Amino acid sequence: MEVGTLTGRGRGLYLSLLLSLISIGALLYYTWEEDTLASLELLNPWGLMSAFLLVLCLWLVEGFRIIFLLKAVGSTVQLPLFFSSRVFLITFFCAGITPWALGEWPAHILALSRQNVPPGEAAAATLLRSLYTKALFVVLSGFIIFFSGSLGVKASTGRIFQGAFLAVAISSFAYFLVILKPGMVVFLLSLLQRFALTRHLYEGNKGVARFLRTLLSETRRFRTSLKHVWRRGPLWLFLPLFFSILYWLLYFSIAPVILWSFGMDPPYLIAISWQVMIFLILSYVPLPGGSGAAEFSAATLFVSFVPSPFIGIFIAAWRFFTYYLTLFFGGLAFFSFIRHHR
Repeated sequence: MEVGTLTGRGRGLYLSLLLSLISIGALLYYTWEEDTLASLELLNPWGLMSAFLLVLCLWLVEGFRIIFLLKAVGSTVQLPLFFSSRVFLITFFCAGITPWALGEWPAHILALSRQNVPPGEAAAATLLRSLYTKALFVVLSGFIIFFSGSLGVKASTGRIFQGAFLAVAISSFAYFLVILKPGMVVFLLSLLQRFALTRHLYEGNKGVARFLRTLLSETRRFRTSLKHVWRRGPLWLFLPLFFSILYWLLYFSIAPVILWSFGMDPPYLIAISWQVMIFLILSYVPLPGGSGAAEFSAATLFVSFVPSPFIGIFIAAWRFFTYYLTLFFGGLAFFSFIRHHR
């Protein structure tokens, strides 16, 4: 595997950094006042240390989630926590530097496969992981839409959010259908190979034919792994769900902790609700990591209870802890992974 396969030869990373630096620079420029320096004097370093510890906890929680996802699909591979957390870091990095996070699934499957997890099982665990995240956002978004009046959400923002909610609800339902009826994937792939047009493309080419046989074999393993989920019992379905909820609870707690470190007392539930809205909308923005859109969206929402002179500093700190810190260590893990498996 070449580095350029998932990174676009670095273009996605450079674009993400450039857009984020421009947007944060613009926010700092237009919001910087004399009170900005005064607010820095109120900084409690223990608050920022708490935000850093939350980020470390995120890596561990996601590592546990991957371990229990593999158990849920019946994998015999037992990953140590260090390696499963590294899989997450690699996945986060590849998702963060590709438009629409298109690198997330290939990176997650490949990283698991290089830990001796069969690709079919890795794909089943990846699908289940994504379904848990989407289902959680569907539930949270439903509550936000129902209580949108008390959250002070503008009508235009609410309409965009409702559109994103509908899209994620439809995709969640599609994922659930695949888990409920995994044989559909095998049937469609087998049917595709029987078509005269597609058969003409690989007949006589031993390499392509061998690839398609391997793909069909791993698709059958994928079907078996998903069927195994229903036979494992509710405990093995609940544990990945528990760690999914814990992950996002910790993740969305970073913004309030940053504000608390500057002596503010933000409304916790509103801070979480607005972050849910931001990330649901950003998942459909065709920019690596949602850079640029994430900063301005957060500034637009949080300015209602974050003082204007402080909004630029807050957004910079928020993006550092929620995105760039994990992106940096994910990049280290990714390039180490590439060198090791080249």
